[in-house]
Amino acid sequence: MRSGLIFIGLFISLGLTAQNRCGLVTYNDMFEDWMEEKIAERQIAITNRVNQTSVLQIPVVVHVIHQGEPIGTGINLSENRIKAQIDSLNADFRRLNADTINTPNTFLPIVADIEIEFVFAKQDPQGNPTNGIVRLQSSKNNYNLINDRSLIRAESFWPVEKYLNIYVLKSRIFLGYATLPLNMVVDGINDSPSYYQFEGVLVDYQYFGINQFAPAFESYGRTLTHEVGHFLGLLHIWGNGNCAHDDFVEDTPLADSDNGGYTSPCIFPNPNDTQLCVDNEPEMFQNYMDYTDDICMNLFTKGQKMRMRTVMDNAQNRTSLTTSLGLIEPIKYANDLAAIQILNIESSLCESSFIPTLEV
Repeated sequence: MRSGLIFIGLFISLGLTAQNRCGLVTYNDMFEDWMEEKIAERQIAITNRVNQTSVLQIPVVVHVIHQGEPIGTGINLSENRIKAQIDSLNADFRRLNADTINTPNTFLPIVADIEIEFVFAKQDPQGNPTNGIVRLQSSKNNYNLINDRSLIRAESFWPVEKYLNIYVLKSRIFLGYATLPLNMVVDGINDSPSYYQFEGVLVDYQYFGINQFAPAFESYGRTLTHEVGHFLGLLHIWGNGNCAHDDFVEDTPLADSDNGGYTSPCIFPNPNDTQLCVDNEPEMFQNYMDYTDDICMNLFTKGQKMRMRTVMDNAQNRTSLTTSLGLIEPIKYANDLAAIQILNIESSLCESSFIPTLEV
């Protein structure tokens, strides 16, 4: 058994205009022992033609935490941009992205369609019809994606066992952040108490969807692809760096560090990478789990697919997403009235009655 903790790139400086690409909590390698066991079981099942791969669907709710701007301006992104981002996410996970033509021949034998699709929730936790987008005004000018997790959850949150909560907001440190499937897979994994205050994915609004004017690099929506990879159990492609720790995926080459800031023309091998962990084995900077600029990313591998699908089959709050009522259109009634809350409740010692306002 491996021992100790693996710490994944919390404060790697990329010169991203005072923002880092990704924030992530510490990673307990008890999870890796669990993952190794479950992957072995899955490989046996596949060999025996049990539990064959099929396309899984995950319901998503996008919480847009804006600052009072009209819809379509500033943080309050338009519905079209939000939908385009989810389309991009699906294209990346199904390997339908147009830039698959840029995958080097070296890696073509191991690229993968993850066979996971993300669908806007069709009903909310109360069973009401929804378009899967929630808009609310923020309580502060910008958020620290690590320290403000409990605040963000308090402002807007749908049950994690039924929905993938995706938050779009203004961040002052990281471009994105996601929780890993730790606390719902292995008995005895005791992560930081702050971990349980939040579950989902956070993305700075400037990197949500297509945005050629994003400060650090032109956004193709790959920040969300990267963070959802974490949500489903993937590590950064360089593991813990310095060729000392892998990402526990056999078909991704060892890497000494990230390829942050590498951009078009995306020449392979990366001429700026002067250190290789293995001779004649270039780093896979095209992988969505690197820090390469969006324009150079275009692939997941078969090994990463095995890892994510193993999480979906076995991690409690990931498996339950595939049977969520959020995937099903709610029943609509001709006369459907419900009391939401009572407003303007007033009482007086001198009066025996009051007239409330009822929201329906």
